[in-house]
Amino acid sequence: MKQVRLYAGMTSEQYLLRHPESFICTRICDQMADYSRTRYNRMNGVEQEKYMKRLSEKKPFYYLYASQTSMYRLTKTEYQYLSQKYPDRVRVKELEV
Repeated sequence: MKQVRLYAGMTSEQYLLRHPESFICTRICDQMADYSRTRYNRMNGVEQEKYMKRLSEKKPFYYLYASQTSMYRLTKTEYQYLSQKYPDRVRVKELEV
């Protein structure tokens, strides 16, 4: 059974179609959003250094912007599907954070 992620009770495609102001965009930023203090505290010093180095590397994140202040994080597969099917809803400018 295929798992479908829901955004406000809709799939990402349904949300994009029903809200004309919404768009998808790529943001390049570090991975500190995935930081886990519990995981970090259970590591030794060498593992902690590797963990922090991995988190500080830049990585693309994909978002569905619902408005200026609200957004949902997409998977890479969702982003690729939506950007191919609805190229007019993709913001070309990549935002650096």
